[in-house]
Amino acid sequence: MVIVHRPGDELDRLTPGNVQGFLIEDIPYLRRMQEEHDSFCEIMAKSGVKVLILADLVADVVATPEGRERVVREACELNHNPALAQPILDHFSNDEITRVVFQGLTEQEFAATTHRSTDGLHLHHDRFLIDPSPNSYFTRDPAMVFGDEVISCNAHYNARIRETWVTHAVIDLHPSLAGTKFIFGESELESRPYTIEGGDIIVLNQDAIAVGRSERTRSETIGVLAANLFRTRKAKRVYEVEIPPERVFMHLDTVFTIVGPQSVVVFPQVVERGPTVSVYEPTTDGSKPWPKRERRSVLDILRDELNRDLNIIRTARGDLRYAAREQRSAGSNMLALAPNRVVSYERNIHTNLALRDAGVEVLEIPSSELVRGLGGPRCMSMPLRRRRSG
Repeated sequence: MVIVHRPGDELDRLTPGNVQGFLIEDIPYLRRMQEEHDSFCEIMAKSGVKVLILADLVADVVATPEGRERVVREACELNHNPALAQPILDHFSNDEITRVVFQGLTEQEFAATTHRSTDGLHLHHDRFLIDPSPNSYFTRDPAMVFGDEVISCNAHYNARIRETWVTHAVIDLHPSLAGTKFIFGESELESRPYTIEGGDIIVLNQDAIAVGRSERTRSETIGVLAANLFRTRKAKRVYEVEIPPERVFMHLDTVFTIVGPQSVVVFPQVVERGPTVSVYEPTTDGSKPWPKRERRSVLDILRDELNRDLNIIRTARGDLRYAAREQRSAGSNMLALAPNRVVSYERNIHTNLALRDAGVEVLEIPSSELVRGLGGPRCMSMPLRRRRSG
């Protein structure tokens, strides 16, 4: 079971002047982008995956008085316009509020719906009263399920904060998710600046996870998360893996992804160049864990945590030129639907050949527009539950 978001009108809010600020590489052709995303969802559904649409979940939450008020007030607070909240609650329908969650709200739209002047309201760039969320189709980053509990993330960039707040509200308030416990992100002491994003979290096995210290995720946050995991006995080891703080390597899952019990796709120019790794382990007296420098390489850790006979698949077979190109187009970021069965962008020709040569079934989807946000199939999915094999 996964949560996805079909790209919508929030992406038609992009202009040459604001696209970089919203963390998208270029303005996509929305209709084609939606067709590509539909192909992604269709492949998952045909593979037996239950696909939940984030906008539908938000609509269910907004249909309740508590959810409606929370979503609106948080959106207005985030854009430093708390005075907007009551007029929106008074004049906007539930469907309109659901649209605002994703596509934002302009001065003109607010005035047309409420018949109120916007004099004195704080206006944002491009005359948005509430900014759009064009990265919403990357549902991996706002939250991550570990076992039966949730890590609620804190986005690094302002352009993505509302995604985390909205996802947290859905997990808190949606009837089908009611009662879900949070490992991280519920306490005020775990809010920003303790930033962490879901793409930096990779579950290695039931006892260990790897977390990228990246452009988006802070070392201090990893320490707090490790302490929470140990206190609740959810993990025994947390590895902190340093990756270059560059946009193209924004998350750990852009440089390696586990695709099977013994198989991992790695971008060799990062993973095989000895990134610094530290490990957190529980203390005997329950005190705060501190990171210890790991002598093992990332690949040695993966061999120990997955299997000594680890099957290493290099992005684009390790060819420097093609690997750099395909890593940028999410060649190291595919979604494993089952052991050794993945969804990958069709454009990553050399990586997909390497996967097939290694015995991995590759289901390809078009991606000329989806890739403009620098994310792949793994980024576009938030798994809630996996069927156990065997």
